Amino acid sequence: MKYLRLIAISTIAVAALLVFPNRIPEFAGLWLVWCSFRLASRNSIRFELLTIPIWLMIKWPEPTWSIAIFFVVVLIVAATASQAKTWKLPVSALWLSWALWLVQHHVGTFGVQTTANPTGPVVCLGDSLTDFGYPQELEKRISQPIADFGFNGYTTADGLKLLPEIVALKPQTVIIELGGHDFKNGESRSATAENLRQMIEAFRSSGAKVVLVEVPRGFINDPWFGFERQLAREYDLDLVPDTMIRRLVFWGPMIPPGSLVPPIQRLSDDGLHPNDLGNRMMAETLAGYVSEQ
Repeated sequence: MKYLRLIAISTIAVAALLVFPNRIPEFAGLWLVWCSFRLASRNSIRFELLTIPIWLMIKWPEPTWSIAIFFVVVLIVAATASQAKTWKLPVSALWLSWALWLVQHHVGTFGVQTTANPTGPVVCLGDSLTDFGYPQELEKRISQPIADFGFNGYTTADGLKLLPEIVALKPQTVIIELGGHDFKNGESRSATAENLRQMIEAFRSSGAKVVLVEVPRGFINDPWFGFERQLAREYDLDLVPDTMIRRLVFWGPMIPPGSLVPPIQRLSDDGLHPNDLGNRMMAETLAGYVSEQ
């Protein structure tokens, strides 16, 4: 039984490495369900709990006060719970700190923004993920006209060059999907952030609502995780979680589950860029972020 438990926990730990960063708190909650059951049964949970901070360090979650509190509480409970006379207090502390993390992690996904250009176009600014065609699908789902500024290989520096042209359109909404090629080309996180700040401030000053797409930059570990999320909170923007782009990877031909289904059901033909079905998925997702006036 002991070895079966070790195998089960190890399997969960490995599977946890594939979790979308945007869903890390939810997966940690599932882990706490197991730990709560074990603790209620007066069994030691030190091993199970210690896997959580190890997993979090590998996934490199965004540095916030809520994750820091949760991290510390996990370590304290792991060190003391097995000797505790009652399990209710440590379980309560675990769940309270987790709830704070969950709320704080997802708060700010939708910002409070208004637009001064209700009749302006929706600008889709991005690299190849935009260039592959989701703007055409988005135009079928909203009432506003679309201005497509998707260019294969574009970086945030390239996006800055388009500022005058885009601002002149007096856009209602600007969807920014840039930064993946900055990382690929070895640009620094700070320089990329500064480029995005200039775009965000220029678009906001022109009266547009800004929607920021979270771009994943790693499969198991994302060195820049939290990058777009921090900018979205700084400017109170709508944030499209990285789940949208990661779905293209997971439902492509390279890895399961996409590699296990017929090609007609896949969202990508090359494991990253959207095909027709992937473009429809992206358009359906992004339509919910566009302000209908």
